[in-house]
Amino acid sequence: MNWDSLVMSNDRVGHKAGVALRFSHMLAFVLLLTAGIVFSLPSVAEDMLSAHQLRAGDVLEINVYEHPELLLKTRVGTEGTIRFPRCDVIQAAGLTAAQLENTIAEKLSAAGLERVQVFVYVEEYTPRLVYVLGAVNRSPSESSPGSGALPIPPEGRLTALQAISAVGGFSPQSDIDNVFIIRTAPGKNSRQTILVPVRDILSKNSEVPDVPLQPGDMLVVHPGNITVSVMGEVAQPGAYPLDPLVPAMAAEIISRAGGFLLGADRDRVTLLRDGQTMNLKLANLMAGKNTGVVDKPLRSGDTLICTSQDKVYVLGGVRAAGAFNLLPEIPLTVSRAIALAGGTEKDAADDSIVVIRNNENIRVNLRRQLKPGVASEAELVLQPGDAVYVPMSRW
Repeated sequence: MNWDSLVMSNDRVGHKAGVALRFSHMLAFVLLLTAGIVFSLPSVAEDMLSAHQLRAGDVLEINVYEHPELLLKTRVGTEGTIRFPRCDVIQAAGLTAAQLENTIAEKLSAAGLERVQVFVYVEEYTPRLVYVLGAVNRSPSESSPGSGALPIPPEGRLTALQAISAVGGFSPQSDIDNVFIIRTAPGKNSRQTILVPVRDILSKNSEVPDVPLQPGDMLVVHPGNITVSVMGEVAQPGAYPLDPLVPAMAAEIISRAGGFLLGADRDRVTLLRDGQTMNLKLANLMAGKNTGVVDKPLRSGDTLICTSQDKVYVLGGVRAAGAFNLLPEIPLTVSRAIALAGGTEKDAADDSIVVIRNNENIRVNLRRQLKPGVASEAELVLQPGDAVYVPMSRW
């Protein structure tokens, strides 16, 4: 009896199509290999395998050739198992139809049946869904009403960034360096956490591939404190959110803060980043003059200090950061400026204070200066435009 007649005699049209589909996938894989296509072949193979793995909820029809009493139609249970005559409980989730055929055949052979030929036909696949959570512009249920998730296209694939795009993209609060896939293998309790290197994937000339999703994956986009602070001589000092994918320049953020106030020194804007400072000259740039001055892209956590020539500024670990006027008759020291700012916070590192003066950083150990019994040393007198930065000990 030839193969076609065997299949047709057992009403195996569906199985024949499945075999042909698996053969076509294998043929395509071999052709890619022989053609020398350059990409991660193991990941392609894993995607193809994952797309055809059985999962809880799949409806199966199982037939054993010349044993009609073993014909069974069943659904894979929530535990990923099925019950089959003479085999008791079989773990089906995580296997392909072909692998399940082999497993059943082995068990039937062990039970005494000879020359067993098993055919597994997937009558109905349960939807292959992935879930997107966290800081995205809208939930999957809003993009696909009633579904609450995103389906993986039949015989196709869905990557992490494609899924995020399908739900509206990253929100302004997204931390693109903190995007993860939580994956649970079918029929298993173990979980795997996979980092999605968004910045590397999107970088120019990058060869880092997007991460393909598998059914049941949870794609989590964590929110972050993606802001920069502006203080001093601007109309609206405060914190301003950054777009995680589009770099913001210093001049742009100052414009969002309402622009410079009258008297601001536009060529003495201080950028404070990770305890280090740099001076930005923005006068011509803000005036629209093309003088070759390069603006500075900002990062989350940066602080811009816009100074004037008649004030000093206190920021960081103090209770009331702000700008304070200088009085010619009363010298303003570091300790007095901090007192005007309400004093230091509980966890302030008052032994590591920095006075930012032009392009110079002056270190001040205020704790030692104010410690009783220690020989006094002259306190630093502040000058117009100085900024006093009080770091936190946990930073």
